[in-house]
Amino acid sequence: MTSPLLAIENLSVGFRQQQHVRPVVNAISLQVNAGETLALVGESGSGKSVTALSILRLLPTPPAVYLSGDIRFHGESLLHASEQTLRGVRG
Repeated sequence: MTSPLLAIENLSVGFRQQQHVRPVVNAISLQVNAGETLALVGESGSGKSVTALSILRLLPTPPAVYLSGDIRFHGESLLHASEQTLRGVRG
């Protein structure tokens, strides 16, 4: 079995507000295989944009905080990737 093109495992993201971190996305997991399409669907404020921006690490840190989990593209962690690597992924 081939590994997924994109794998998100237990991703939690929050935003720092003064002394506290407000969780926005809580323990999301998903996989996208080559040739598949994924749609993020939900109500306003459900975390769709935060999830999408998190995948390519486009959220400003701070205030965004990656609380837990990992995002892997072709098996490589994007949360620990260099800016040069991220530019290549973003295109």
